[in-house]
Amino acid sequence: MRAAARGETVLAPSVASTLVRQVRRPAPPALSARETEVLRLVARGPTNADSAVSCSSRRPQ
Repeated sequence: MRAAARGETVLAPSVASTLVRQVRRPAPPALSARETEVLRLVARGPTNADSAVSCSSRRPQ
């Protein structure tokens, strides 16, 4: 309690252990340029058909 009163971060050992494990994990791979393009398009909210046209893909018949 004294540490918390001094403004220090206090973590239970189980929480600290979980945090350390997650920090030590390798970073996920970065998105490819194409994946980034598709993600930006999806974030804008067009329909799938409009997205396909925008991505210069064939529309399903």
